[in-house]
Amino acid sequence: MKKDKEVRRSREEEYLLDKYTESLMAVYLSHYRSRGDLKGIPPLHTWIRSTIHRDAFGMAMIRARLNKQPYRPTEVAKDINVTRQSVYAMLEDCVPQGWVRVHKEEQEEGATTNNGKPVLRYDANDELMGLARALVLRHIDFTEVSYLNSDWENLMAYYKAQEALDKLPDESRKPA
Repeated sequence: MKKDKEVRRSREEEYLLDKYTESLMAVYLSHYRSRGDLKGIPPLHTWIRSTIHRDAFGMAMIRARLNKQPYRPTEVAKDINVTRQSVYAMLEDCVPQGWVRVHKEEQEEGATTNNGKPVLRYDANDELMGLARALVLRHIDFTEVSYLNSDWENLMAYYKAQEALDKLPDESRKPA
């Protein structure tokens, strides 16, 4: 539920927002701290963690695989807000290692784009998908400890109750 920034918030809402924010920051900081711990992890994991752009590139490749819609390099660049040159540099790192899958789309006869060359699209390989699943499992474990889920549920319950109250006719809001 999107809440307007200009709306005056109740003490209860601010309390619930603060509790959820505190839990969310704990999760983000946990992920941030784990970025620096590179001992004994596979090369793909080290590569992904090395920069925020590589991290975002990995997320885009995972999403492309999950959606069964491999990306063209220009689509990756737009999605993660980097230059095409940056995407091509990341692909130069990943393709030889086999960290991303390459899909070739042959051009239709008579098409004038891409100079008759196949269009290349990319998505995550199995190793990258395994890395994503491991991240999700760590996230689930951490959110149980951090109260992130229950803080989210409390905040959403508040918003649902507020929405229901806002739908009441004006006469039913008057004290008895």
